[in-house]
Amino acid sequence: MKLSIKRDLQKGFTLIELLIVVVILGILAAVVIPQLSGATDDARVESLKTNLSAMRSSIALYKQDHGDYPGVKLATGGGGCASGPGEGLARTALAFAEQLTLFTSITGAACSMKSATFKYGPYLTVSTTGVAGIPKNAITEVNTIVFPTTSGNLAMVSATTDSSGGWLYDELTGKFIADDHSGTPFYDSY
Repeated sequence: MKLSIKRDLQKGFTLIELLIVVVILGILAAVVIPQLSGATDDARVESLKTNLSAMRSSIALYKQDHGDYPGVKLATGGGGCASGPGEGLARTALAFAEQLTLFTSITGAACSMKSATFKYGPYLTVSTTGVAGIPKNAITEVNTIVFPTTSGNLAMVSATTDSSGGWLYDELTGKFIADDHSGTPFYDSY
């Protein structure tokens, strides 16, 4: 009878065994979690690279067709635009975004419908036009576009007084950089 009771008591784990298992799981978590967060950071950097490449290509295509960079001229003045004329004034994020996401005339006027006058673009294929169609900066999750107070500066870097956490864009040079507030050369490289 004593032998039977002893076997019934030994079926569970002791407190020390449970503590050892918890410590081992804690050590494994301490090793694995930092590696996973590094992968998330790498994914954000790759997404940022992709967005920068797409935006810079769109800007270059617009310049090739129009002779000026987007945002230099008004996106308004779309006489003959039957639906959804542009509303952006020169040197504004709205003009920049409309000129990249809508059809444009040779003068930069934007329209939501293609016609003989509005035959250029769109340079970014997006589900939402205008500023909402500009991709977010993958590091800061912001898609605002800020024009620097001093245009024409090829040495423009992020973390300036103009910073918003989204994008910085110089309409005179066409330079488009991520504004992550760090001034890191990689994000600013052109």
